[in-house]
Formats: sequence, C-alpha cells, structure tokens
Amino acid sequence: KDSKNRVSLLNEEKIMENLNLLMEREKVYLDENLNLNILSNLLGIRIDQLSFLINNRLGKPFSHYLNEYQSMKLKICY
Repeated sequence: KDSKNRVSLLNEEKIMENLNLLMEREKVYLDENLNLNILSNLLGIRIDQLSFLINNRLGKPFSHYLNEYQSMKLKICY
C-alpha cells in the first residue's frame, strides 16, 4: 500500500467521488478530446494515480471506462 501510485484511502474516496461528479454532472465525457491527462488535471492528481484508481477501483482501464460513458451518450441520442 506504499506504492507511489497510491493516494491515501480518504483521498481515494474523495477523488472517486469527484470523478463521478465530473462524469455524471459535468458530462466531461462529451468532450471528444477528453483523455487521461485532461481528466487527471481536472481532478488535480497525476495521470498514474488516476489510472491506478480506475484500474483498481473500477476494474477496467481508462479507455473502457470512457467508452462506457460515450456509448451511453450514443444510446440516449438514438
């Protein structure tokens, strides 16, 4: 748990909460240029930390996470 990628458990919860707000409320996934770098900057953490959290907390790589939101958008449009 002392991995350089890890953030404290308390921060981890807050980051995941903020990530959810960005995706659900702010709908940042609608930006076709959104990538791990942009999202990590919005959250105020390093890319490797965000990648680690998404992989370990959500059990999927960032690309799959983002694709799920983007495909939801397509389903809503059609």
